[in-house]
Amino acid sequence: MSTSCPSGLTLALVAAAVAGAPAGAQPDLAQSDLAPRLRLAYAAGDDDELTRTARMGGAHALMPLLAGQGLDVRIAILAAPAVDDSHALLADLARLASEPDRVLAAPAARAAVRIAGQLDGDHALTWDLGPADLAALVAPWRGVAADRGRPADVRVHAMEICARLAAARGLLVEAAAAPTAAPAMADGQVGFDLAAAVADADPEVRRAAFELMPTPPPAALRDLAVAAVLGEADPVVAVAAAQAACAELAEAGRA
Repeated sequence: MSTSCPSGLTLALVAAAVAGAPAGAQPDLAQSDLAPRLRLAYAAGDDDELTRTARMGGAHALMPLLAGQGLDVRIAILAAPAVDDSHALLADLARLASEPDRVLAAPAARAAVRIAGQLDGDHALTWDLGPADLAALVAPWRGVAADRGRPADVRVHAMEICARLAAARGLLVEAAAAPTAAPAMADGQVGFDLAAAVADADPEVRRAAFELMPTPPPAALRDLAVAAVLGEADPVVAVAAAQAACAELAEAGRA
């Protein structure tokens, strides 16, 4: 005699389990099932299914794929911004952005820009991230931004990631009951070395440094911008420096 449940009873049990699940809840996807389903969605060009599958797996299930090889890594990079706890993947993406393979480095940096853009003060509070946690997320990307052996676009993305994470950290510090309890972030509150970036040999990096300056800039940073307006050989960078130097006047005019 068979000991398996009749198919009708099995379906009834499944239906009851689904009915009892919290509204809007999605079942966790086993790590072993995640990669095949992501590959199918990717091959079909179904971005919605790729996003849905990634969210069911979450950051923990994507981490081994980001540490893997071949197509799975590229698919995991694409899927990374879709998961709710995507901030947990920033360190893995920084490692990939540091790789010599530009095919992985550039998409990893772009994915991390999207994640950092989502990580505002509310997201940080939802995931119980404090100022120290955000500072730790900045650290590997500061290294990518400073690495002159990286392609310029990867470095610029890394600078933007640092700036966005530093801004989110600043919101948390401002909202804290005792803001002085959190140590100040180095590098002019933008998370990367602005003084080094505005003196970089690559004009793309110099321009990004001025574009990412806080508004209005602290006096020391404003002085860097003014000096660049007078001495910058690249006209596009000079315009960005002038805009950064004049940002304080623009803010005053809007007040």
